[in-house]
Amino acid sequence: MKYLKKLINIVKKVYWWIVNKLNPRFTVTVSFDNQWGNGDDQKYVHVRKIIKSNFKELKFRTDDKRTVHIKGMQGLRYKIEDE
Repeated sequence: MKYLKKLINIVKKVYWWIVNKLNPRFTVTVSFDNQWGNGDDQKYVHVRKIIKSNFKELKFRTDDKRTVHIKGMQGLRYKIEDE
């Protein structure tokens, strides 16, 4: 039994390692003005998929499968980083 539990844990770790390599996650930081680091910045972690990203809008899907759509009339500043 003891060895079976260890084998199951190893198989689970290998499975999640493969899943994480095939489906990368992103960290998205959005600023609504020209300055980074002030009060209007928003940070989203574990983003699954970037659906649309251009100068005035950003649309992505989070890890809990919610779709976030951000629009800015004067333009957005955003950073997309790999985790």
